[in-house]
Amino acid sequence: MIFSLYVKEIDQAKKFLIPLTFSPLFLFGYMKSPDREMDRWEAMVLVSFSWVVLSLICSIPYLGEMSLSNAIFESVSGVTSTGLTVVRDFSEMPRSLFFWRSYTEWIGGLGIVVFLLAVLPHAIATPPSKIYVAEGKAERIEPSVRHTSKVIVLIYSMYTLVGIILLMLAGMNLVEAINHSMTAISTGGFSLYEDSIGHFNSMRVEAVVIFLMVLGGTSFAVHHKILTGRIREVLGNPEVRAMLLLILVFSLVMHKEGIRESLFHTVSALTGTGFSISDLRGLSEGSKLLLITLMVLGGGYGSTSSALKLMRIVILFKAIVWHVRRTTLPEGAIYPLKIGGKIFSDREIAETAIYATVYLTLLLSGAAIISHLGYPITDSLFEVASAEGNVGLSLGITSPDMHLVGKTVLIIEMIAGRLEIFPLVALIIYPAKR
Repeated sequence: MIFSLYVKEIDQAKKFLIPLTFSPLFLFGYMKSPDREMDRWEAMVLVSFSWVVLSLICSIPYLGEMSLSNAIFESVSGVTSTGLTVVRDFSEMPRSLFFWRSYTEWIGGLGIVVFLLAVLPHAIATPPSKIYVAEGKAERIEPSVRHTSKVIVLIYSMYTLVGIILLMLAGMNLVEAINHSMTAISTGGFSLYEDSIGHFNSMRVEAVVIFLMVLGGTSFAVHHKILTGRIREVLGNPEVRAMLLLILVFSLVMHKEGIRESLFHTVSALTGTGFSISDLRGLSEGSKLLLITLMVLGGGYGSTSSALKLMRIVILFKAIVWHVRRTTLPEGAIYPLKIGGKIFSDREIAETAIYATVYLTLLLSGAAIISHLGYPITDSLFEVASAEGNVGLSLGITSPDMHLVGKTVLIIEMIAGRLEIFPLVALIIYPAKR
């Protein structure tokens, strides 16, 4: 609202009064002490319900500029840090709404719970560890969840500021730098321009954006190690190695699309950012499938990226080799699965495999529905992979005129992908369970 007043968009400022009014009511739900200890199931319901409500609240400022369905879609895309957009004409969009889109991605990139625990650590009555895990977080930088949240927000804010400075040095003005730094570090991908980062046609801008996307797609635990001088631990991190290897290999494989394009879009797809520097509709079918693969893999566990996440991929790959070797050993032999110095139990391996199966099932189901609306199957798979992985790259299927069924499917995919599916499932079946 302050920004809209600063740019003299008075009518738009009035629209921000409504979500401003709802915000204390939203926070009250977390401040109220529960009658009893909340179990994991209820924590997932609380978190997923909060994300749905927040998405509806954040859609209010868009009303008047677009239809209700498009406003909800744009809001969900922002809050989940996806970046798919239904904005019809970028030149007619109020500047305060562009800032709003970027800001919702910046908040959504880390998550509601992390920001609440960081800003109001002692006002939240709900057990912090349970809602922290229910929002898809697991790694702790500090022993306390509250302290972990503070450290994450501090690192996140510092990187955002660094991004603003670097983008201005690369040629952006202040407003462009603020918006694109927020959406790059959050791996959200909203841009001020219809042709995204391609609008600048600058290798310096692209280099800075690639740097910020990689930062956003890297675990905050890794960032903490870098900032505290534990570089050797970072170099031995399996996720860091996997990310660098995937970027190198996929960029080389896609080199026929152009070196700049292949490197930029590889990083954008893998980290789940969704920025682009050229029209992706001109890609070959093979390149589309490669980007789909990257969008499914995702960035680091404990980063702002979504999708399956690299740690799960590493676990699954290592588990296959581990299982084959274990079958050749004598019965009763102890042969644990060890990755990066950590031993993974059979239960953790099973949970990883189950999540990957459910994720791919949801992906294929969504693609089948979108394809049924009349779109090519590869393009449908691309768009749904982008939505579920909270990426934001598009082949043109997402538009203001898209069928309501298609928008609904992508909205569900975006929320499910951001919350790692099961909290949304818990919310859906909670009334029946009650």
